[in-house]
Amino acid sequence: GELHPLALPVSASLAREEGQHSGPALSVLAPAAPDGRPPGARPSAAQPKHDGAIVPRGAAARSCALLMAGVLALSAPASASPALRAGLAPAVRGCRGGSVGGGCAGAPVLRALRGGDAAPAQWDNLFKHTDREANVQMAKFAEQAERYEEMMQATRAIAEMGVELTVEERSLLSVAYKNVVGSKRSSWKTISAMEQKQTDEKTKALIQSYLHKVERELSDVCHEIIGLLDQYLIPNAKDAEPKVFYLKMHGDYWRYLAEVSGTSQRAEAAERALQAYKAAQELAVKHLSTTHPIRLGLALNFSVFFFEILNMPNDACTLARQAFDDSCKDLDHLNEESYKDATLIMQLLRDNLTLWTSDTNAAYTGPAEGAAPA
Repeated sequence: GELHPLALPVSASLAREEGQHSGPALSVLAPAAPDGRPPGARPSAAQPKHDGAIVPRGAAARSCALLMAGVLALSAPASASPALRAGLAPAVRGCRGGSVGGGCAGAPVLRALRGGDAAPAQWDNLFKHTDREANVQMAKFAEQAERYEEMMQATRAIAEMGVELTVEERSLLSVAYKNVVGSKRSSWKTISAMEQKQTDEKTKALIQSYLHKVERELSDVCHEIIGLLDQYLIPNAKDAEPKVFYLKMHGDYWRYLAEVSGTSQRAEAAERALQAYKAAQELAVKHLSTTHPIRLGLALNFSVFFFEILNMPNDACTLARQAFDDSCKDLDHLNEESYKDATLIMQLLRDNLTLWTSDTNAAYTGPAEGAAPA
């Protein structure tokens, strides 16, 4: 299995979802929060940053350097397919012999990846290759450079090929969309809080207009990935594991829509999320082990849905507690790597149980027997 998280700034009063992590893990073996890659991956990247200048500075310079490193890696013999090499040849030439200008050695690479002085269409098609491997590589470059909108374009191009995605491809797609939507969700929460505190009517109207803009952006991205899931990803998934993964994603993005929707739209989004989560849960219980990261991640996000969207705290606690207890019983059978993955999500489940029961001073500490060492 693999994790697909995103480290977002979350208030201490909010429940934790898959991909959020703070404090020591439940197990001494559990790693720092992963970034959505398969087990053993490096830490999560930061929020998306967009550099628009040819002369990059700060975060933009880092993006430039990472892109250059990625392109140079492809210039080694036999490291890429002929089609991929041809598509990236301008960037490779820019890295090898492009003039260094603008005070940044990566500037020629950035110009090459953007299409240089060529027509904008060449730039736009950089993340829409007909070659599958090229899209995978461009998604990786965009991830390293923390340019998640472009990573989203590359992974969308793969999904629209109508093929069954590999574990790596679905991980890249999940990371891309979750980073883009996660940034917009964070913005929406900040602006919404500003609106609630504002007393001046004229200023409040301006904030509301801004809030509606962010809502539209968030809604567009959510509907895009939901469309990909409905048309390509779920129908093309042959095994239970990817089906559970995609159905969970389906539920997640309907939940994000429910968070920002008005009363009538919220009810519809919540119902669709519930249907997706239930379908995923049925498959997960039948086909995935209690310690499988995808099953645990599903239980985590499904319980958050019960608590925050449906306002059903008892159901949320029951689901989270059941998942935690069941996985505790099977931890002894896992190897070290799987143990780390499972206990990281178990920590988030326990965090939520503690948060949700804190009002009654009944913080949940897990079963008396079978728990992983603290």
